[in-house]
Amino acid sequence: MLKALYIENIVLIKKAHLIFENGMTSITGDSGSGKSVILDSINIIVGDRASQNVIRNGENKAMIYAEFDISQNTKLLDKLNEFGYNSNGNLIIKKIINRESGSKIFINDIPSSVNFIKNLTQDLIEIHGQMQQLNILNPSLHITILDKYIQSNDDFEKLSNAYFKYKETLKEFENIKCNLQKAEIEINELEEMDAELSKYDIQENEEMELINSRYEYLKANKVSEFILNIITKIDSINTGSVLNSFSKFTYQDEENKSKEIDINKQILKAEEFIDNANINIASARDILNNIVENFNANCNIDIDKLENRIDKIRDLSRKYRVPSGSFFIFVQNIQNKINETHSMRKDFGVLKLQLEKFKNEYLEYAKIIHEKRCKGGIEIANFVNIMLKNLEMKDAVFEVLVKINDDKISQIGSDDVRFVASLNLGSKKLPIDEIASGGEISRLILALKSAIATKFSDDGVIIFDEIEAGLSSNIAIKVAQELHKMSKFLQIIAITHSPYIAGIANNHFKVEKFNDESSTTTSIEKLSYKERVIEVAKMISNDGNQQAQDISIKILNKHFVNL
Repeated sequence: MLKALYIENIVLIKKAHLIFENGMTSITGDSGSGKSVILDSINIIVGDRASQNVIRNGENKAMIYAEFDISQNTKLLDKLNEFGYNSNGNLIIKKIINRESGSKIFINDIPSSVNFIKNLTQDLIEIHGQMQQLNILNPSLHITILDKYIQSNDDFEKLSNAYFKYKETLKEFENIKCNLQKAEIEINELEEMDAELSKYDIQENEEMELINSRYEYLKANKVSEFILNIITKIDSINTGSVLNSFSKFTYQDEENKSKEIDINKQILKAEEFIDNANINIASARDILNNIVENFNANCNIDIDKLENRIDKIRDLSRKYRVPSGSFFIFVQNIQNKINETHSMRKDFGVLKLQLEKFKNEYLEYAKIIHEKRCKGGIEIANFVNIMLKNLEMKDAVFEVLVKINDDKISQIGSDDVRFVASLNLGSKKLPIDEIASGGEISRLILALKSAIATKFSDDGVIIFDEIEAGLSSNIAIKVAQELHKMSKFLQIIAITHSPYIAGIANNHFKVEKFNDESSTTTSIEKLSYKERVIEVAKMISNDGNQQAQDISIKILNKHFVNL
């Protein structure tokens, strides 16, 4: 339950400290007096983001402080402990709003976040204002209202996990499917190309190596031809005939023997030189022959075959428009694309099975949720129909339609939920947004909130903002009685202009606005029994004179035993 609410420098409220009790509390005051500031402050505490515009004019900082008793709420206590917010049974939420530096929010004096608090308090406090009335008429939110009633968080978590697994797999599946469709268009052509090119077994850098081999071959041939020409010229030198001529010649000179001896010595020496030259020429020839033989050995190439291979690679390069020297890479790319396509086919098959598995898991949890929604819808309808009869809508028939939509896969399931009703005897059931008037929708909201409230823990709080709007006096009395019934097991806070709702409450706060010299301020006062009687009498009589008060007290005592 909400134990206390402290408001400082929020709009017209300078300081206000409200102490709440069990049962039902009413908050009354003239229009524009500041009652809505209390509701806005509670909204800010339980998850709404606070604008700096709510800070009271002339102030730099505002604060809202709310204290809840959650000593019996084990679920909430466990969640607080799980996230390190120690609690002795109290939940204290404090929000500080600075004009310059923004807002800070705390749980039990430990910094927290708006989203965490909103999630934490969603089953602790329920607020019904004018916007929530519009929500009831919004068909897209009917499923949210029903789910709040069935309170199957574990099943919803399983459904959500199955949904995200399915969606992530579907995204991957669709991506591979798209890529595979593109690849399948090319695969036949690629396989034909691969079949043709595989016959030639073109190797990496083969074209360049062939060109280098041809270059080496041509260079070797040129060198060999040059050396062979030298060898031919060497072979044309006939040193043997020269030596033979020397052997047939001897110089003789009878008159001068010394001269004969000297010349013959020189001839022998020349013969020796020529003989040595013959040996050196033969050695040179051997060397040159070895060079030619080595070139021939290193260039033992079938040049015609080599030229044909180069021509074939170049023909294929021209045919497939491949730059020179890149044909091996081109072939590898073709094979890689073929392999990728085969791999995608395999992955596609695996993902298809996974997708089917995850979808079946999702459908299994969606079916569980559907069955709980159907059951919950029947329970809500039964509860609401009984309560509508108590609220003078005796011929009204309310129904919750829950239908599985086979084409709908969402985080919250595959159901479409719609609230329908027949408000008059014999009328056709129609969506409530098409038939309900303001007063009827107020009673329907109260019935729905009451149904949901049965699922709240004992420390739950429901706040109603002018639930009586559009209702006649006799219906407002019925609404007041139903609120009082709810307050037996829940804390009810009613912001109201109805004297019947104010009169039946256990506790009563009055909101007033007054002006001082420089500003307008809202005050909030808890009324005593006597003050309550006078205030309710004023609300009934509109003037508060004694005679009107006496009549009002009689009326109040007739309808409300607690006064």
